[in-house]
Amino acid sequence: MKKPKLVRDWKNGYVKILKEVKNHYGSMPPGTIFKVRHSGITVDFESLPCGCCGFKFSYHDKTKYKFDDVEWLGYDFPGEDKEIILLLKKDKGIEAIKKARDQKGINLRQARDYCINLRKIHRI
Repeated sequence: MKKPKLVRDWKNGYVKILKEVKNHYGSMPPGTIFKVRHSGITVDFESLPCGCCGFKFSYHDKTKYKFDDVEWLGYDFPGEDKEIILLLKKDKGIEAIKKARDQKGINLRQARDYCINLRKIHRI
């Protein structure tokens, strides 16, 4: 998929980092998927939440970012949760919970909590 030409158009898009990134709390390996929170001369990245603990890694590049070091994934949420998120956006909560239950192999209560967390993360 082609990247947007203007850096300001990257906001709310998803990228895969092709190099290790570090901040004063830790580092993330190449291949980590980030959401672009802000883009301009500097760029703010936020990783997707950890599946078990919900931790998000934030990375702010204070210098002009070298966009050759990222792979553009587009504006749609990447990964297996895409279908669940689309159902939640269409206000089909029960279908989303059933889909989460079937995909993740969890019980209905866990699937409901999972969908609630997805709503919070993506502000649905």
